[in-house]
Amino acid sequence: MATMRAAGATTVPAPRASDLAGLPIVTPWPGRLPTWPGPAIARRRYHLDVTLYRDPLAGLHSQIATKRGLLESRDRALAPIHLAMLPERLRKVLSRPREALRVASEAADLDELASVERALDELLAAHDEAATLVPKLRECPDEVPDPPKPKVSPPWAIEEPAQLAFRAMLTRRLAEISPDAYLVRWGDTTYLTRVRIAGAPVVLTSHIGLLPGQPTTPFRSTARTSVPRSTPSLHVRPRRLLGRIGRALRIPRGLETDQRAFDDAFVVRGDPAGVWLLSSDVIGALLELRRLQPRLSVRRGVAELVWGDGYVRHEALLLHDQAIAAVLGIRAVIERS
Repeated sequence: MATMRAAGATTVPAPRASDLAGLPIVTPWPGRLPTWPGPAIARRRYHLDVTLYRDPLAGLHSQIATKRGLLESRDRALAPIHLAMLPERLRKVLSRPREALRVASEAADLDELASVERALDELLAAHDEAATLVPKLRECPDEVPDPPKPKVSPPWAIEEPAQLAFRAMLTRRLAEISPDAYLVRWGDTTYLTRVRIAGAPVVLTSHIGLLPGQPTTPFRSTARTSVPRSTPSLHVRPRRLLGRIGRALRIPRGLETDQRAFDDAFVVRGDPAGVWLLSSDVIGALLELRRLQPRLSVRRGVAELVWGDGYVRHEALLLHDQAIAAVLGIRAVIERS
């Protein structure tokens, strides 16, 4: 049998495993072992752990703190635009205020703490379900619906000289964007093309206004791409004189983006969550187009920008880079958030 010796003490036999079988660890050690303080320290530590573990309030406080930290992490990971695209049932659960959970978690009432824990469990379960849906929500369709068909069916009128010159400018500009693309007539005075830019499908149109005796050639162009149908609606248009006066008088009208230059120049309407689509890239592109009176709309799975001017100063205006950047920026917010 092994023995143990402590300084200044007599030799005593060390306990064997068989000697400890069946003995509760919190009972005094059988026999007298004044030179081996280990079991006494272990008894005190074990008794403290058991006391904390059996305290139901302490256990609930610990679990609530852990789940609350996990919930905060999940909330940060879920992009606001994707939250707005979730089914209504999940949106309602995940939009519940969090302040009540923080205050109630400090309460000493067992039933109240249990209620808070159940609410946290429901929120975490909703996040788990949302995490399985978000990858699908990010997928934008690979096809873009064409704009409304012309009211007049072909054959259309013969192209006049001014219209032929307009088409030539449009063709040169299109070659700069996509050399393989081509124009098709989309009515008497409108042309359409389908291109793919940075992997995204885009439909572009340009319309020429031909009025007898008119000295200039007005135009109106559009750029559209596809987005998921669950994308919140959004409408942006230039702010008119009365709107600017109302804003100067602090009369609220429309949604705000907290970008003063943009909010001064444009009115935003639609679903409040649609504001999340206005990234810095989209806002910058719209401000660049301000002189061309751009109008942006996102609805029914299509993001479309319309712009135009009283006459064509330069062919680059017909298919403007910033117009294309704006609609692709909407798509990028959904795919990359």
